[in-house]
Amino acid sequence: NPVKPLDETMHHGEDEDDLLVGGYQTQSNRPSDPEQCLLKYFTVDDLLAFIKQFVLHGRSKDLRSISSNVARKLASQFSSIDKNRLFACLIDGPFQEVGTLGHASNIFSDLLRYFVESFGTELDLSNVSLCIASSLVNQATTLNHYLGQNQELLGSKHESDAGGLGCDLSNCVHCHKQVLPKKATKSKEADAGTLNFLPEQVRPYQKGRLEASTAASVSSAFSTYNQLKFRVALSQVHVTVSDPRGRLVKTIGVYFSSRQVGDASILKSAKYTHLWQRCGTLSLPRGASEASCKLKTPVIAANLKFTYEEFYEKASSKRAPDGSFILYCPRCTRQVHNAHGVCGNCGEVAFQCRKCRHINYDRLDAFLCVECGYCTAGGFSYELTAGIALNAIAILDEDGFQKSMAMLRIANKRQADLRNSLKKKVMVVLQQQRKLQGDHMENLDEMVLYGPHLKRAFLGGMPKSEGFDEDEEPNRKSAGSSRTRGLSSSLERASATSSRTRSLLSLARSLRAEGGDSLGSRGDFLRQALLSAGTSSGPSGFDSLEDSDILNALSASGASASGSDPLSRIVANIHARARDEGRSARTGASGSGGSGGGGRSGSSASRKDDKSKLSPFEERHRLYTQMREAERECYELNRRIDAWNRLNKDCLLGFIPPTPFVAKPFAFMPSTCSVCSMQVTYQILSLLHAVYTANILQSEHTVTRDLIKILLKESECLTPRLKDLKRQVIVTLASTSEVASKMILAELRLRLDAVQDVTSAEILGKLVQLDFPSVQEYIELAMVTLTRL
Repeated sequence: NPVKPLDETMHHGEDEDDLLVGGYQTQSNRPSDPEQCLLKYFTVDDLLAFIKQFVLHGRSKDLRSISSNVARKLASQFSSIDKNRLFACLIDGPFQEVGTLGHASNIFSDLLRYFVESFGTELDLSNVSLCIASSLVNQATTLNHYLGQNQELLGSKHESDAGGLGCDLSNCVHCHKQVLPKKATKSKEADAGTLNFLPEQVRPYQKGRLEASTAASVSSAFSTYNQLKFRVALSQVHVTVSDPRGRLVKTIGVYFSSRQVGDASILKSAKYTHLWQRCGTLSLPRGASEASCKLKTPVIAANLKFTYEEFYEKASSKRAPDGSFILYCPRCTRQVHNAHGVCGNCGEVAFQCRKCRHINYDRLDAFLCVECGYCTAGGFSYELTAGIALNAIAILDEDGFQKSMAMLRIANKRQADLRNSLKKKVMVVLQQQRKLQGDHMENLDEMVLYGPHLKRAFLGGMPKSEGFDEDEEPNRKSAGSSRTRGLSSSLERASATSSRTRSLLSLARSLRAEGGDSLGSRGDFLRQALLSAGTSSGPSGFDSLEDSDILNALSASGASASGSDPLSRIVANIHARARDEGRSARTGASGSGGSGGGGRSGSSASRKDDKSKLSPFEERHRLYTQMREAERECYELNRRIDAWNRLNKDCLLGFIPPTPFVAKPFAFMPSTCSVCSMQVTYQILSLLHAVYTANILQSEHTVTRDLIKILLKESECLTPRLKDLKRQVIVTLASTSEVASKMILAELRLRLDAVQDVTSAEILGKLVQLDFPSVQEYIELAMVTLTRL
């Protein structure tokens, strides 16, 4: 039968998409064969797998949106039994992942709401409504608890603030796909190259040396093979030739392969030759030392090969009568006439490598040493303009599966380590903010319940002991609270020195009392020297005193303070150290303004160290970026592993839908992301509102006191759209369900009597304007509330 034109088959009010999915109409008003086969044999399990892979886990928003439209058209062709099974399986399986996907699950949530609004009369919502309501309570509780406590920390978006995105520790699929802006500027070529890949697949392009990205390298006679540490999206290749001599290179071929290998020696084997793909050519003019190659389309490379293909003939080179080049000795530069390359003058073999002494007998004219890669014609260094790409690739065999599992374990460990490091940084910032806001004071009312010894331990005090002074306890507490590891050793030395000084002073007093004028003057002199040294140089002046010097000073005869007196030597040593320390302190304080050259160099070095250190915000931003990259790596590896497992099980869906449906309210994983948790809460609440609107009789058993409290609670961190939706759900429940109306009335009365809640009063004002069976009770509550004002 001939196919009618599209405009002739469309009727008034028909959508073009409806016609396309339903199939082109023939003269017999029946769908064409391909569409008819699809609608006839497309089962519920097939549509479940399609929705999970493309609507829920689609790569881009456009893909998820188009897939959602296709799923709507296909689901409309099912019977009522199949529609019930489809919706129940979507709630039981994919709906549990909405919290971890964040904003990426918006289209999937819209699809579920469409099913409820379109097929509401055909769906059995008694069981699924309980799962949706439990998920909402879980998500809203998490939102109020997590964001309510850390809103000031997580809501900051500026670098000058203490918080920012670097303080979010949640595992969110939407957020780890977002590429954070880099401070380093990127070239236009790099920006154009990023358009060929999704932002979450490739990092921003940067220029760097090939050696920094190379894990191992091997060489053949005319090629260099580089095994990269990670896969890169290659956009440009740059080469620099240092000290060119001998054979001058004309062209260098650039090749790549996209799959990683376990050993670099595999790259130059004959079995691997067909896997190399040519992506560019580096052309070096005669005498040039630099060349670049820009790829039309960036490629994903895990290994690189550079082949030296063509060479310039040296102008001064002479050829032998047979046409071959004349060989010269690399040591004495004499002409070599020996057929084996042995110099008749110095005995050097001209064919051997000058670095490792290896001789390639297979190719005596080799350009590179096959053992160490040394080149006699100069040094070749390469730079790449590339962005780091994901290591996750499609699994083709069992070896690939094992490699993916090993990479997943490494990525999981790296992600956990980075999250712990970032968590410590965040806790420090949080404590600092609480101290600045005055929230660091703890509630000590419960301390009266404990005994004095336990109370002292809780407050950080030391246990009472002999010689303990109550007046010194506050000083000890403040010193202990501000003490760091770097100061603990110096404080211990200071304590030992002070004890030593007190012993010496006591000895000096006893000498003056027992030994008369001579010993007394010596004791006074010793005490004065120690006291003056203590005030000028601090405790550090006593650390270097030897016990033997002090004993010699005390046991020496005579009271003269001559230069040979041991006591005089001690005093001179102490004062000399004090002057040196004072001079060094002044030099350090003056910085580069001092006159000494050494002081200037020291201060400049310290300034360089300060510049090299990252600020707290930059450090958190670095850890946050690396953590998100590790999360992205784990997510992509899990996708490949899951696809391989489903392929081996011969199951597109990956799980067997239960029959009949069994609700699992605690299987839902709430979102703790500061960016996505609000939107996830809104989507679940919208779905629950659609369920209540479609059939309140089947779903009113899900209305609990906890749900009513969550709907009535409006914190400052909530968006106006979420607040409005909460009030709409309250109005819907109160006006359509008698059971829910009684619960809402009791909760409103409690809030208005206790705290005169403004939100409850506004909701009550909306309810008294409606017409439903129990509206008179709400009017009475409003009148009582007004009389109390």
